[in-house]
Amino acid sequence: MLIPGHIAGGWLVTRQLTNSLGSLSGLERRRLLILGTIVGTLPDWDYIWYVIQKGRLAFDSDFRHHTWVTHTFPFYLIPAALLFLVGTIRKNRDLEHIATIFAASTSIHLILDAIGTADGIMLLYPFSKRMFGIALSGIYGKEGVVHYMNSPIYLVELTLVVIVVVTLLYDLARPRL
Repeated sequence: MLIPGHIAGGWLVTRQLTNSLGSLSGLERRRLLILGTIVGTLPDWDYIWYVIQKGRLAFDSDFRHHTWVTHTFPFYLIPAALLFLVGTIRKNRDLEHIATIFAASTSIHLILDAIGTADGIMLLYPFSKRMFGIALSGIYGKEGVVHYMNSPIYLVELTLVVIVVVTLLYDLARPRL
């Protein structure tokens, strides 16, 4: 999945969660939506490290970041669980909400990366480094992106982005009570 799809995934899962987290003010909801949208892209921030290693903007076939620890569930769920625990102990509802959004947005990113990408994700990490996914291509780098953009999975990503745009426009146009 490409960055627009991850942005859409983070926004959609956060929007749904904020509707079920109880009574949130408009400001709290907006802050959580911004957080969830940004955090939905977080696993791909490892690209920054790749660029530093290469010394230039690059996207070569050796960029197999789904095999990095930054594309595993424990990397995000453990800190989210600890943050949630601190929020619970301190009776801080905001920390609990932030932890929930953090866990959900990073998880949706990883789930989306298991569909139609080159290699999937390490679903059972740290117990196994075996990659799991659906409709995996095994093609990396720029060629992998071209292959992905010509696949039916890419249409699903575009549909997610359209759903976000329509939903966002609806939310902006809807009168507040």
